[in-house]
Amino acid sequence: LQLANAASNKLKVRVTSIQQAIMMLGLKELQKWIYLLAMRINLHIQTDVDYELLRSSLFRAKACEQLSRLALIQNYDEYFLCGMLSNIDSIMARPIAFILEQLPLSETIKQTILNLDTDIAPYLQLAISLDKLDWNKITSQSSQLQLPIDQVELIYVNTLDWVDQIFSAIKQFTNNTDLEQFFQR
Repeated sequence: LQLANAASNKLKVRVTSIQQAIMMLGLKELQKWIYLLAMRINLHIQTDVDYELLRSSLFRAKACEQLSRLALIQNYDEYFLCGMLSNIDSIMARPIAFILEQLPLSETIKQTILNLDTDIAPYLQLAISLDKLDWNKITSQSSQLQLPIDQVELIYVNTLDWVDQIFSAIKQFTNNTDLEQFFQR
């Protein structure tokens, strides 16, 4: 997003979704940056804690997105970003306020990450409860959001599968793909 926002500085527009980033940069350019990020992440996972923080961030991102889709919310990309960034302070070992100052995010996303009351916050809290398997909170939060618990349970299972597929793909991709070959695509 920082890359896309740097490109859009002339337009004075903040990028709030992956879709906007694709539109600003183009799909191929964004794929290259994602690949480089995946490589960097793969090389820097040094402990089980690093792995779990990344896994948790991916889980929360996808769960938050899927919960918003279940609720028929249109801007699900912002929900994904909130989930993805929900552990950013622990991952980067820096204060959350400092990190958020550096990132070109919408105010809604920043407020949600800071645990302020936003439209996204209840969905992120439910995604966090799913990540922690806190079934008492999952049940009450699902009810408050009027989301069927059987659908929320299905989101949990599908999200676990998605996270496993992401880690498998990153591992396979970084082990079997030459960087130069990737950039020639």
